[in-house]
Amino acid sequence: MKEVVVPDIGDFKDVEVIEILVKAGDTVAKEQSLVSLESDKATMEIPSPEAGVVKSITVKIGDKVSQGSPLLTLEAAVRKMTALPAARLGLADRGVLRVGAKADVVLFDPERVADLATYEDPHQYARGIEGVLVNGRVVVDGGEHTGALPGQVLRKS
Repeated sequence: MKEVVVPDIGDFKDVEVIEILVKAGDTVAKEQSLVSLESDKATMEIPSPEAGVVKSITVKIGDKVSQGSPLLTLEAAVRKMTALPAARLGLADRGVLRVGAKADVVLFDPERVADLATYEDPHQYARGIEGVLVNGRVVVDGGEHTGALPGQVLRKS
């Protein structure tokens, strides 16, 4: 887990938290705004330093913060999307990379990953997903779908 703190905000000290833009359990992208701060001179948003899942929030609206003040904790998103749900479903051969396990792998650029879907145009591939292997077969290569459909329905063990 990573603690997210107020970055260098110049000469501002004891700045009020006016809005919390995420909640525990939310998945956030790198640079996504997390909280809004306001001083008598400026309003600023604090971005996430990396992608992850918000584990807990340590501030509330009205709190006064300064550089280095803790805001929230992020949990690595990868485990929450792979090994953890596979274990909960009893899928021993999924969610991990090891000899004998099914080769379901996503190659992504954490600096570029972003959901491009909108309500108006929901069928969009995410940006930053360079490759996908399902059951060891390449399904996405160079960001393009290969046409392969090796997946299968998985049932709880």
